[in-house]
Amino acid sequence: EVANAIEKIAMECSISKVYGSEVMWRNTDDGLQVFGGYGYIEDYPLAQMVRDTRVDRIYEGTNEINRLIITGYLLKKTLLEEVPIREKIKGIPDVLKGEFPNFANSPLAAEKSALEAARAFTLYVFNEALIRYGQDILNKQQVGEVISDMLINLFVGQTAVARISQHLKESSHPKELLAVAKVLIAEMMIEMNALGRKGLTGTLEGENLQRALADAQTFANYMLLPTNTFELKNEIADLVYRDGKYPF
Repeated sequence: EVANAIEKIAMECSISKVYGSEVMWRNTDDGLQVFGGYGYIEDYPLAQMVRDTRVDRIYEGTNEINRLIITGYLLKKTLLEEVPIREKIKGIPDVLKGEFPNFANSPLAAEKSALEAARAFTLYVFNEALIRYGQDILNKQQVGEVISDMLINLFVGQTAVARISQHLKESSHPKELLAVAKVLIAEMMIEMNALGRKGLTGTLEGENLQRALADAQTFANYMLLPTNTFELKNEIADLVYRDGKYPF
């Protein structure tokens, strides 16, 4: 029973491990950059932090292995029909027509709609790879990496929007909290758009590829947001500077 319970959240665990370790590394690397050449001197705090966070991408299964686990579990759950992936895939034409749930009452309505399109695009890429390779998709590790990275972004984006929406009313900085969500999703959609096209181009060819890229452009029309991330990042940075600490 314990093993079965753990297996049910194995994909989420791998996603959390990959994303958490890579974000920690990126932030630590940025911190070292701020110190310039002094960042490597042991008298400064970033030297040890860089060593400690670099190994996180190796411990508990390398991030490459965890990416394979993510795609592998998606394939398994699809084939065993443990989750309604096939049903969601059948709904992709509706998304291509612009049919989304109504998020009009949410301050993050545009972001939620973009995530719906991104979810459909992720399943679209996965379905095309599954049609082309079948279960052999597990041996097509470059395609598998694309799919896992799209799933990671999707999971993180949906989780962030849900948590921020939940905490808006009680937050002392709701404007900046919304800015965090808007920046995250806007930049994430750009990355997912590029990942999806990369996956399709590496999987299909000829007329099938042209048809898929045309659909990818339709997805992009719904995913890519006209968000001024420069302005929003300035607002977030101003808050952090004023507070002198993590403000949320």
